[in-house]
Amino acid sequence: MGTERSRRWGVLAADVEADAGAARLVRALGRLGEVEVVSPTQLTLRAGWPEPGLSLSAEGCDLARWDAVLLGRVSPDVHPDLQLDAARALSMAGVPCINSADAMLAAQDKLWTSALLARARVPTPPCAGLGRHEQLDALLSEWGEAVGKPLYGSLGVGLIRCTPADGGAGRDALAEALEREPYVLQRWVETGGVDYRLFVVDGRVEACLRRTAAPGDWRTNAELGGHQEPIVAPRAWQEVAVSAAAAVGLAFGGVDLAVDANGPTVLEVNGFPGFEAIYETTGRDMADAVAQLVLRRSAEAPTGRRATQLPR
Repeated sequence: MGTERSRRWGVLAADVEADAGAARLVRALGRLGEVEVVSPTQLTLRAGWPEPGLSLSAEGCDLARWDAVLLGRVSPDVHPDLQLDAARALSMAGVPCINSADAMLAAQDKLWTSALLARARVPTPPCAGLGRHEQLDALLSEWGEAVGKPLYGSLGVGLIRCTPADGGAGRDALAEALEREPYVLQRWVETGGVDYRLFVVDGRVEACLRRTAAPGDWRTNAELGGHQEPIVAPRAWQEVAVSAAAAVGLAFGGVDLAVDANGPTVLEVNGFPGFEAIYETTGRDMADAVAQLVLRRSAEAPTGRRATQLPR
């Protein structure tokens, strides 16, 4: 009787050594099989008809042999669309991608995230894309106070708060930033410097953190000095978080909530949230839950689909 071969997992990540969450995932997947880490900068996607058909490799090594691939945080060294095109090609070969390319792109694009949440009727503040200064001024006049966010951004970097009390400084800073990259504007939600990060895996909230901004700041990200503590999320919060992840198409992700007298509202959805704060405050490693999700998804995928060339 033959011996079942070890599972092979792929992890697309730019720098595992510098990304503690990706490193935890590699270790967790390593306990379940063989792990190969590939940087997005190593990928080559070739297409043409009749030659070469459609093929995806990393420095000459075929990637369709993987049982599943886990998409890490989008690398700043390669355009997001190129990285996600590679993931789409793997999906065409039958390799489960977790999260899927389309879900990662939706989570990366803050304006499209808002559109998907609105379509699913998940509570979220009004949000609009900015193309001209006139749009910015009209929205600030309507909303009074708002937050500018880079269209593609994470970890609280590049956020600009615009408030009437700042004498126009926020508006001017955002107008200047618009000259360099696209931004979206989200109506301000008063949180008192507190919001909540819920970690969703496969339709279930696995952990919740109460995040408090550092003194003198309004951003709650741990990378910016915010304080984090674990809490048990009420059922209503969990339902909103699970609905938000589902609306974006994420198998796992982080959902940031603001909560007031009207209940929870989704501020942001993250396709590759950091794991460290949860581990440090609760002792629970979310990488284990994600690795089990990868194992389940790969077991559900059709067998016998691996090939040196992706399907034509």
